[in-house]
Amino acid sequence: MKSQKNNLPLPKRSAAIAAPIALLLVVGLISLYDFTFADRYPNIDAASSSSSSSSSPSPATVSKCNLTRGEWVPDGEAPYYTNLTCPFIDDHQNCMKFGKPSLEYVSWRWKPDGCELPRFDAARFLEAMRGKSMAFVGDSLARNHFKSLLCLLSKVAQPVELVGAAPEIDVTGRAVRRDFRYDSHGFTASLFWSPFLVKANLANATLGLWDLHLDTADARWAAHVAEFDYVVLSDTNWFLRPSVYYEGGRAVGRNGAAPVTNATEIAVPRAVRAAFRTALGALAAAPGTFRGKAILRSVTPAHFENGEWNTGGDCVRTRPFRRDERALGAVEAEYLAVQVDAVREAEAAVRRNGGELRLLDITEAMDLRPDGHPSRYGHPPGGSVEGSFVVDCLHWCLPGPIDLWSELLFHMLVDQ
Repeated sequence: MKSQKNNLPLPKRSAAIAAPIALLLVVGLISLYDFTFADRYPNIDAASSSSSSSSSPSPATVSKCNLTRGEWVPDGEAPYYTNLTCPFIDDHQNCMKFGKPSLEYVSWRWKPDGCELPRFDAARFLEAMRGKSMAFVGDSLARNHFKSLLCLLSKVAQPVELVGAAPEIDVTGRAVRRDFRYDSHGFTASLFWSPFLVKANLANATLGLWDLHLDTADARWAAHVAEFDYVVLSDTNWFLRPSVYYEGGRAVGRNGAAPVTNATEIAVPRAVRAAFRTALGALAAAPGTFRGKAILRSVTPAHFENGEWNTGGDCVRTRPFRRDERALGAVEAEYLAVQVDAVREAEAAVRRNGGELRLLDITEAMDLRPDGHPSRYGHPPGGSVEGSFVVDCLHWCLPGPIDLWSELLFHMLVDQ
């Protein structure tokens, strides 16, 4: 089909067409700026946006976004370390050593909404910690985080473990305290084993029954907390173990797992709330008064699917969830609310004594990472994690998503 002839001369026709197109382009660009960019970046001002192209965003840029909300996005950079470059990885988290089938779990980075989170800078971290001390207090996930930090720092310096003549051993067989010294920077990093944060006695080893004194902080760490510049506290998982609760030296209740009938059942989150209140209160009441910066790390979800740890559950996914694919579980949401409240209640008292208390909220980010656990690859074939505990969908591979915790810690303690 032939096109119809147009009698308008070519130059005049071009001008007639160009004028309205140019007008439309101007109007379109103005609308695009007003309605798209203004809505997408409401918290980035002119000063911070001028540096947004930098590979290492300024602290001002990062401080304008919520680091707890975001997505995991592909990361082309190599992991900070491997099992061959870091000597501190425990076998139970050494997924590379034991042949985890997919290594894609190390190829993602956390992208907060509205900003870029700077990568961990080991040299800057150690320089900021020069002459200072930091304590991690909690259970095996606190140790998981502690070992992640040692591995991140190993690119710059290797610490020496300070071993005493007779280190105290917990009833569970774990060292109560371990100290690592970076002589080049005068920095000491310490790990305290305290799975409940409060005073706890193993009342019946056969039944695994614990007596928890919810109104008394565990003196094994609380008596030393004033010695440290920084303290990172965490816990929740051990509260599911059979327990009887005490206050004022007398039994006031138990959890549902306790094989006793002469005490009122109390929901676990209530006990967790009481324990965190006591632990954070110990910061304000610490002998010599704590004047450092305390961080409470929020609950980290497990990812057992098709069963629990002892009923055939496993974690075999190879990619992160997208944010709209998963809602935070009710238990984790309740624990997180308890921790948020505990920080709000205690921060004023800690501040009055010259200290500071903040929340390190990693819950949503870690809830999206079912692929980052050891599963069956934290031990040789036929081995176990602990007793009959074969599949681990609670702790985190090293390297892995848990390195985010130290990236956020770096931002809180160094960039700010």
